Amino acid sequence: MQGHASWKAENGEIVGRSDVGAETDCWLFSEAEWTDFTLEVEFKVPEKCNSGIAIRMPKEATGDPDAYGYEVQISDAPGRKPTGSVLHHVDSKINNVHKPNKWNRMVITCEGDHIVVQLNGLTVVDAKETGSKRGRIGMQIAKGKNLPIRKCDFGTFA
Repeated sequence: MQGHASWKAENGEIVGRSDVGAETDCWLFSEAEWTDFTLEVEFKVPEKCNSGIAIRMPKEATGDPDAYGYEVQISDAPGRKPTGSVLHHVDSKINNVHKPNKWNRMVITCEGDHIVVQLNGLTVVDAKETGSKRGRIGMQIAKGKNLPIRKCDFGTFA
């Protein structure tokens, strides 16, 4: 784990809750690293949220995944990239708003330099990226005093 938040399993879900006054984002990372993979995630977040899925974050790196690997955005907060965007790399090109307070399904496929992100059955990113090709997978609880509730439920993670 990197940062401060509480993570626990509740009713078969991975639930993350931010710590009051957290000054940095919190990431729960896998220990293992992957190269090519398909990751299927179900998530439920409140309105005006900011969260994300880290992919290909090198094991030796600390800090923001988008600086060393990639972060696939989960957000409808003002001023944030829309859900499915590969933060600071590729913006989603279509209206891909997730459903707040309901379960959403995201499928992320990485093969070599090819990254495809699907949100609720719709392809929102299909791009080639020359960055990291190997790394950990993680889940984010974002810092920020302006977000009303910072709780993320990650249902299935396969």
